[in-house]
Amino acid sequence: MNTLWFSLIAVLWTGYFFLEGFDFGVGILLPFLGRNDADRRVLIRTIGPVWFVGSVLPAVLWGIAFADLLHGVPIGSGGDYAGDYLDLLQPYALLGGATFLLVFTLHGALFLALRTRDDLAEQARRAAIRLWPPAAIAVLVFLAWTFATTPVAAGRGVVPDLPPIGALAAVLAVGWLVRARLLGWAFAATGIAIVLLTATFFLRLYPRVMVSSLGPSFDLTISNASSSPYTLGVMSIVAAVFLPLVLAYQAWTYWVFRRRIGRKDLAGGY
Repeated sequence: MNTLWFSLIAVLWTGYFFLEGFDFGVGILLPFLGRNDADRRVLIRTIGPVWFVGSVLPAVLWGIAFADLLHGVPIGSGGDYAGDYLDLLQPYALLGGATFLLVFTLHGALFLALRTRDDLAEQARRAAIRLWPPAAIAVLVFLAWTFATTPVAAGRGVVPDLPPIGALAAVLAVGWLVRARLLGWAFAATGIAIVLLTATFFLRLYPRVMVSSLGPSFDLTISNASSSPYTLGVMSIVAAVFLPLVLAYQAWTYWVFRRRIGRKDLAGGY
């Protein structure tokens, strides 16, 4: 049951980053592509029906948070945090924040290229071309650092080769796909990269849920940090009932608001 819920949480975070990634990206690109009121309204309307948030800060902080979970922070014997604020801003975590920021922004640029029309769509495509090289480099360096420094000895962590290699291959493919104007495939590639990057995090982390930099005996695991078996059983029943409904609703929402948006779709003569 503990492993089941670890897997469910991993799936939920993966879906969140896939869907919220382009939302963050649109918000990040808004000051650069929204050069007048009409353009800004178009960009906001692409994400307005499904999410009303998105900015640089959460994109960076999620990357820092997940990198800290994997790389380790000072957790003592009682499961209490034993460090200070600066311990959370280690170089590996900052690289994680930069990687999330770049990948989400690239994801958002491709989303806008698919959801907008005319010159706005072309501006978004050109933004994706400019964002692709630093995003690809960040993913490469971050994955290399992950496998070079994060602990995995003594049976701690599951490290299949396919997710990280697939994530890097997907990001590398984006450059060619954008230049070939295969924007739907390019957006799918960034989505796959986000999914596989998240999978790499959780596979590297398992069976831990948070690594202690003070030593493996202080790690939080799916055993010592979980709820009781009864609670997990009840939660499993609730998830089995409601999770399919949530997924179906999300799919329906994105299908309903799938059409492209341009200035002429705005009220007030735009």
